[in-house]
Amino acid sequence: MTQRARDDEVAGGISIAGGPGPKGSGDGGLPRWRKTWSGGTITADHVAVCEVSDAILQSLDGVSEFTEAQLVQLAFIHGAPTLLSALDLVDRGTVTVYTSPSAPPIYTVAGSQGREYICLPRTNYCDCEAYRYKVLKAEQPICKHVLAVRIAAATNMHTTTEVDDSYIPELICGPISTVP
Repeated sequence: MTQRARDDEVAGGISIAGGPGPKGSGDGGLPRWRKTWSGGTITADHVAVCEVSDAILQSLDGVSEFTEAQLVQLAFIHGAPTLLSALDLVDRGTVTVYTSPSAPPIYTVAGSQGREYICLPRTNYCDCEAYRYKVLKAEQPICKHVLAVRIAAATNMHTTTEVDDSYIPELICGPISTVP
């Protein structure tokens, strides 16, 4: 059995294609994500990783139970520690989606230290330190908070709070005070 066949088998049949490499390598300098698995290195760009992850999550179709294959696939893509942390956040009910009449939904995740993180899952943005120091440096595709939001959205395991449009800037930027 070839290394690729073993990797595909371990990943539950999902094949992750490589993307362009680091700047100066002659391939465009797009960010890469590397994960060592079964002695081999799997390389994929962030977009492909998130698309594969989204396909797995969409297959849940609102069901809150994962199959073993889905968990293996998600652990392969995101790493077991990130996946387990994200699942723990979802299980603890820390994901909230704020909806308003005219703004897109905004997600928050209550972190383990009590801080609430703003997540924009369509852009993979989170205002946590892991996003700044790992995701932006292409060390991992997304942080545990964004993965938790994606899992919570796919399984309907989040709290939904409807707010007025005027609350959205305060949610994103913090309390806004008027100058006396």
